[in-house]
Amino acid sequence: MASMKEHNDRVMDSLIPQFEISHGREVALGEAARWTLLHHVDRLVGAGVAVDCRIGDLLVTPLMLAGKKAAAKRLLELGADPNATDANGHTAIMWMFISHYRKTETFARVKLLLTHGADKAIMDQSGRTAFDYATDRGDVRCMELLSS
Repeated sequence: MASMKEHNDRVMDSLIPQFEISHGREVALGEAARWTLLHHVDRLVGAGVAVDCRIGDLLVTPLMLAGKKAAAKRLLELGADPNATDANGHTAIMWMFISHYRKTETFARVKLLLTHGADKAIMDQSGRTAFDYATDRGDVRCMELLSS
């Protein structure tokens, strides 16, 4: 019997092609990144979808939506800009805190983004940095990483 995760992965895997038709290839790429469906990420980017495409009213990128470190890593390998900002000036690092990822996942992702050139000093439209968001969340490990 399949686990709930396996079931959900199969369902999402089958929905990505439907998202392409009903919502567009950019939304499909964002959902593939959110669900860490790397074969769909590769296929969509290989078919010409811009790795830094903008999705929805907030103009988020697939990197901001990436559900797991593996998806973020793949997008970065494919050329995603770790310093791209959404409509509010939030970067992918800021999204780690805004989206309330588990702290262990957040730390690994922040470290990955910094390794790939993310600028921790970027300020959003409110004048806040990733460090401010880490502080709001009380994420001491990320605060230390972002202050060094």
